[in-house]
Amino acid sequence: MFSNRFEEIIKIANSKEYKSIFGESYAEQIFIDQINIKKSSVDLDFFASLKGVNIPERWKHRGYDHFRFRIYLIKTSDLRIEKLPADGPVNFIIKDQELNISSSNNCKLKFKFQKIFISNIEGYEEGNE
Repeated sequence: MFSNRFEEIIKIANSKEYKSIFGESYAEQIFIDQINIKKSSVDLDFFASLKGVNIPERWKHRGYDHFRFRIYLIKTSDLRIEKLPADGPVNFIIKDQELNISSSNNCKLKFKFQKIFISNIEGYEEGNE
């Protein structure tokens, strides 16, 4: 099982949205869903099980067992992608405005960026995406 340093991304991105939903709890495993490369930015879509996370009451009542979110990397450079697809859980390492993501099947993503944001956090029931 991959260790997950997603907490560091939440802190660096100063994601008030994430903290207002989950507080200081973090998913055990996160999976990459989509990579969107634009002129000078990259959007990364992820999903995760709500297992081990403080689930908001409104999500519990709706039967949500997963959530999805997007990481926006603004003014990216030195983009590097190896061995797609990125199957399995991912591991995050962030240092000096550089984000490295690796999956359990040895896919590697590397981005330098000037700004990072996390947004579009939504709960859902698996199978009803």
